[in-house]
Amino acid sequence: MAGMDFVQLIRDYGPVFYVITFVWTFLEGETFVLFAATAAAQGVLDPVWLYGAAWGGTFLGDHL
Repeated sequence: MAGMDFVQLIRDYGPVFYVITFVWTFLEGETFVLFAATAAAQGVLDPVWLYGAAWGGTFLGDHL
């Protein structure tokens, strides 16, 4: 979709984005974490919540 602003999309669905991060990293999503970290570096996402969601999804995905 041309012209789609991902930063605005993340701002609109902020709390849901952490759940998406958890699920995506649970399944397979290292590349997704890089995009999310870029958003966190720009101040769009809280890095602590993002880290927790990514760590939790990765940890559970590896152990299950």
